[in-house]
Amino acid sequence: MVQLGMLLGGEDENSTRQQMKQILDFETALANITTPQEKRRDEEVIYHKMAAGDLKNLSPAVDWMPFLTTMFYPVELNESEPVVVYAKEYLEQVS
Repeated sequence: MVQLGMLLGGEDENSTRQQMKQILDFETALANITTPQEKRRDEEVIYHKMAAGDLKNLSPAVDWMPFLTTMFYPVELNESEPVVVYAKEYLEQVS
């Protein structure tokens, strides 16, 4: 990984190694909060229908309405619009 980091413009081997470790630690942390595969097969466990406005309580780090409005343009959305969240616990933990 360090060699790849150097090829991508890493300044020196030590700082590139440190950055690669940070990336690996981050990816490991994300993997640890991901819903296990066996639970992802059960629709009732992962299917969470809610109003779009409730997303701000679930994951306040994201400004959801501008994001959804942009993604679904030209459809007009409001906070009462129903949405389905398949990774509720994941969103809660990364926010």
